[in-house]
Amino acid sequence: MDIFSAIFTTFCCSVFFIVGALMLAASIQLQKGCIKSVTSIVVDIIEKEGTDDDGDPTITYCPVYQYTVGGVTYEKESSMSSSSKRYDIGQKVPLKYNPRDPNVFLEPGESKTNIVMGAVLVAVSLGIIIYVWSIA
Repeated sequence: MDIFSAIFTTFCCSVFFIVGALMLAASIQLQKGCIKSVTSIVVDIIEKEGTDDDGDPTITYCPVYQYTVGGVTYEKESSMSSSSKRYDIGQKVPLKYNPRDPNVFLEPGESKTNIVMGAVLVAVSLGIIIYVWSIA
């Protein structure tokens, strides 16, 4: 591999490394802040229409949670959507929220998913950088 290719590959992988590191840091910070538990109720499920890579129509489902903290009721849309309905309207879902800002919450599995995705981006990009420079 020539030096130009190694530098270009390193630059590209560095972008993914930085994105992964930022995802990790943000997820860990969110998890550290969301320490109080509350039971929410799914009050709506928003259907979002889109298209896949082939241009075929898709629908994803995004729950809207309602929960009360300190006498104030919050109604917040999930940051995660899925291709199938995870919950039914009226279903109770445990959330973790930030006591400093109850608008900020974590739903079950959210933080772990982002931590895993961030860690994979960091590990793969770092592995590619090390490999490229070992053969350059």
